[in-house]
Amino acid sequence: MHTFHNVQPYLLNYTLLTLLLIGICMVNAYLVSKWVKVDMTTSMLGSIPGGLSAVTALSESMKANTGLVTIFQTIRLISILFIIPFAATHFFLDSSVQTAIQLPQTEQGAWWTIVLYVTMYILARLTDKFIPSSLVIVPMLLTAVLQVSGMQLYQFPHLFFVLAQLTIGVYLGHSISIRDLKKAGRLCLYYTGLSLLLILLSFGLGYLFSLTTSLNMATSILSMAPGGLVEMALTAQTTGGDPSIVSSLQTIRLLLVVLVVPLLLQWTLPKLEKHHRKEES
Repeated sequence: MHTFHNVQPYLLNYTLLTLLLIGICMVNAYLVSKWVKVDMTTSMLGSIPGGLSAVTALSESMKANTGLVTIFQTIRLISILFIIPFAATHFFLDSSVQTAIQLPQTEQGAWWTIVLYVTMYILARLTDKFIPSSLVIVPMLLTAVLQVSGMQLYQFPHLFFVLAQLTIGVYLGHSISIRDLKKAGRLCLYYTGLSLLLILLSFGLGYLFSLTTSLNMATSILSMAPGGLVEMALTAQTTGGDPSIVSSLQTIRLLLVVLVVPLLLQWTLPKLEKHHRKEES
């Protein structure tokens, strides 16, 4: 609810610009997949501006090459973390604005609500054949609905999330083979180029976002930047942006990637593959 309250005045503009950014990334990745030996699903998921963990989970459910997706997304993330904070600090600094990160206080829910998490997992398994990436989409949507409706869910200890991230890291590391590393080494220049193009696009769309809203340049650029939520919010704090707006809009971006991209791929990939087969024949 805190997120929706923060982004309500900017939601329409931000959603349209983010969908445009996602669409351009998918088109670029499709064009690259025609030049190099990478299947379209892997190429697109490796290039979209989403969270590393979320996108790799999508790649697993969509039968892409999870190892290559992980490597390409890591290239994107490293490029963004090196370039965007530096650019924001030196070119978009607004010293007249002083802000601090204020996180919403979340009340602890009853322990019995853990049963709801288990129920979400079961529903995600049952709907796996009907909903693309159901293991990501179904729990996220149901949790969001319960949170917005005012129901307090049980908040797991921080150590639980550390162990979850460690588990994901071990799984992703295990999914990467020497063959994937060699292939990614040959293709890294292509996907580094896509990452740089993505950063330039986010700067341009961020500037356009600042023209159509009351947000300053630093907040607009960092809200559109396809980087980590925490990293962009911290950068906003040091450059005179609004960290609460940046973190809220970055959350919306992640939701759009997780909810929209699987549906887009499910609708477009069969047509693109059919068109590709016709071209080859």
